[in-house]
Order: sequence, then structure tokens, then C-alpha cells
Amino acid sequence: MNYFEWLGRNIDLAKDFQQWASLKQQTTSNSVDWFDIQQLIIHGSISKPEDVLLVDAGGGEGHYLRQFREIFPETPGRLILQDLPQVFSTIENLSEDIELMPYNFFGPQPVKGLCHVHIIYCALS
Repeated sequence: MNYFEWLGRNIDLAKDFQQWASLKQQTTSNSVDWFDIQQLIIHGSISKPEDVLLVDAGGGEGHYLRQFREIFPETPGRLILQDLPQVFSTIENLSEDIELMPYNFFGPQPVKGLCHVHIIYCALS
């Protein structure tokens, strides 16, 4: 059993972990701030709104995709937030154009034909 499966069976600890992860994301520099998104991801990546532009695997409550959409509101392409189902129960006020997809990132990626996957590595101490 991996750590996230264990958390799924220990709901109170899972809530604590999710709160910690959310606070960490809110206080850590977001790659939207320092990575040349316009040139390296958006420019020429997507031609149709139904294409997947970005998948945030293990994205928690969607902080990265929220900021991405705020900075690039007119960018075509689907934004998909992937995380464990119990994480989604804590999400509030998520933009309607961010799709929720239950996903365990230890398994195969279910989205095919995507342009970019965003994964934040966090070391647990």
C-alpha cells in the first residue's frame, strides 16, 4: 500500500495532508510565474478548444490551473485536474472550464493525446 492509499483509509489524516498541500501551493512560487508558458506551451500547441492543453496530475484543489486560467483566460484547450476522489470533496469555487478527473498517478495516464502534464513533486519530511 502506498502513502496515498493509506491516506484514503485515514480520512482525518488525509484532510490534514490536503490542508498542508493547499497551504504549500498557495505559498510556493507557481511555475506560471517563472516558466515561459506563452512561448513554450501555448504558442502553437492547440488548434481546437476540445483538445487537451494541460493536465495537472495530483493537482490537489487546482491552484495551478486556477492561476493558469486567470493569466491566460482566452487560451483554447481543455484543462484537467487529476487527483484522488477524496481530494475533490474539498474543492470550492473551481472554474467550470476545469475538468475534474479522479486519478491515482501511480497508474497509467488515462488522457491520451495531451500536450502537457504538470506534476508538482513534494518531499514529505
